Amino acid sequence: FLYSAALSGSMLYGLSWFYGLTGSTDLDTIAAVLRESETSLRPTILPALILVMAGLAAKVAAAPFHQWMPDVCEGTAPPVAAFFAVTPMVAGFAALTRVLLTALPVDIGSLAVDWRTLLMALAAITMLAGNLLALWQQNIKRLLAYMSIAQAGYMLVGVVTASPQGVTAALFALAAYGLSNLGTFAAVIALSHHTGSYALESYAGMHKRAPELAWPLLVCLLSLAGVPPTAGFIGRLYLFSAAIEKGLLWLAIVGVAGSVISLACVWKIIRVIFIAPAQTEGRLTVPPALAVVLGITVAGIFASAIFANALLALLQAAAQALFG
Repeated sequence: FLYSAALSGSMLYGLSWFYGLTGSTDLDTIAAVLRESETSLRPTILPALILVMAGLAAKVAAAPFHQWMPDVCEGTAPPVAAFFAVTPMVAGFAALTRVLLTALPVDIGSLAVDWRTLLMALAAITMLAGNLLALWQQNIKRLLAYMSIAQAGYMLVGVVTASPQGVTAALFALAAYGLSNLGTFAAVIALSHHTGSYALESYAGMHKRAPELAWPLLVCLLSLAGVPPTAGFIGRLYLFSAAIEKGLLWLAIVGVAGSVISLACVWKIIRVIFIAPAQTEGRLTVPPALAVVLGITVAGIFASAIFANALLALLQAAAQALFG
């Protein structure tokens, strides 16, 4: 709480700094003032930009401002953990995109270069750090929390491109992540209810005891890792394509490396559930409502991949509004 409050305070202080220098809280007005006086204001507004970006980065759990996410996910019930793994990221991503692309558009000069450079570094660090730290986890909630952190890095790639294509891809990837995360935590809730533990080894052999949970969980995990033909793969493909179009090949390569590491994280879970011998025998009872939720989630993951072009066309209209 204190960590999050401190970073929220830094963001508010940075926003007040923007107001003091530009005389407005309207994002379009701030952009207009900065276009006229960008050279003279840059030395004083750069610290404010850093403070605002630090606060917004914490909201999406981007490294190195991610420490709250694993602790919250581990220390709360799975439904609450699922909520915190998705909702703050969606809200933070919306705020980050709106503030940076409206108040500091790419035509504003060196300040746009400044925030894009900072965001590139955050995206690269987040994609790698989230997945690497996930590899070491033995608690499934902490493992999923770190994988969620890595997902934030992929979303930031779309913002860094500062293009309608990149933002559209990020919105699609965000929707795919939400679906995949919902299904993953739904399965974890059911499995943990029977095992009484969130330790990874307690899920050994669950594909035999609860196949109606294990197989949907597999689909959701593969989508989180960006494996075809899931929605997660489509989102990742469009994100990296948008980055390459903007000359950010190195960032796309980092993203691919992060995806390979995330596949290793997913394999860690799959190996326990599908290969390790079960610790106890007997089939588990799965509530019908939960089975329906998992079925809808899996259907949504595949449907989003199959009808990706139609969904991207809808999302592009929203993204285009940011660019006028």
